[in-house]
Amino acid sequence: MGNYSTAWVGLAVHKESITIAYAIDGGEIESMGRIGTTPTEIGKRDSD
Repeated sequence: MGNYSTAWVGLAVHKESITIAYAIDGGEIESMGRIGTTPTEIGKRDSD
């Protein structure tokens, strides 16, 4: 069997922003930063 880890991901979702953080195996929380909430800012792509 391989090595496994648990990744915890947190999203603080607000009207104007989304803050993203994660922790691996219950370790230190690492912030990935904050993004806006428009489709362009979150990288949304239309299927058309």
